[in-house]
This record gives sequence, structure tokens and C-alpha cells, in this order.
Amino acid sequence: MAQVVETPAGVINGVNAVFTTSVPYQAGSLSVWINGQQVFGCYAETSPALGTFTITDPNAIPKSGAWGSDTISADYNDPSTEAEIIEVDDLSCLVEDGGDPIAATVDDVDLIFGQVDDVPTDIVATVCDLDNIAGVVEDTTDNITGTVEDC
Repeated sequence: MAQVVETPAGVINGVNAVFTTSVPYQAGSLSVWINGQQVFGCYAETSPALGTFTITDPNAIPKSGAWGSDTISADYNDPSTEAEIIEVDDLSCLVEDGGDPIAATVDDVDLIFGQVDDVPTDIVATVCDLDNIAGVVEDTTDNITGTVEDC
């Protein structure tokens, strides 16, 4: 899923509390920012399927006035986008400050899902028809977990 950051549609007048994203968002993925500050507990995901959310705290409703207008932005996951699927025979990457590449050969894979770019996430893989799995991990502070099942 793609992460979207945008200014939602809705009148900023100190009264309107309902705002709409340009596309539906994944329930639970919405973050709201007012005047550049992320706000917590003062909005409700009214209808993720319609892209609407409501500011529930009257003191947090964006206002306008002679001094200017408040700003509102939202970020969320767009469930209509999916990662591009690419068939490959070999995967390799260079780990920063590692010097040596990490390489993998993947055969008969049913599913691999992940997101990179310094975003905390799970990487889930279902791998079938394996004869051998081996690996060495040194000098890491991160947890690495894996499961191998009969497929």
C-alpha cells in the first residue's frame, strides 16, 4: 500500500469538523496534523471507505481569521495501491557499512511482502519447496524472526 500525505478537502472556518481525503484510506492508518503538529485523540475515522474523518474536539477544529488560517493535513495508507510484483531469480543488496552484499536465491515463492526506506514494518514471507536455509547474523540490535512450514 502506498502512503499518502495531503491536505484533505473541507472548509476551514472554525465550524466545519468534517474533512475528506482524495481517496479512501485504510482504517486505522490515518494520522491528522493541524498547524504542523500531529494531533491525537481529537478526531474520528468517520468513514475510511469514503475518505472522511471528523475533528471531535471543538478546540481542535481548524479556524480562519484576520491573522490567517489554520492548516490541516493527513497521512494514511491507500489500500487501492499494491506493490509491483516482479519475478526474479536472485536477490542481493549491499548493507550500509557492511561491506559485503547479502544475497538470496528464492525459488517457488508464494508470497513476499515488505516495505523499506527506514519505515518500521514487518516483512512476511511464505517460502515453499526449500531444501536448505542457512544464515549468520552478527552485531545486530534488531530482532530477526522467521518461520519455515511445510507448504
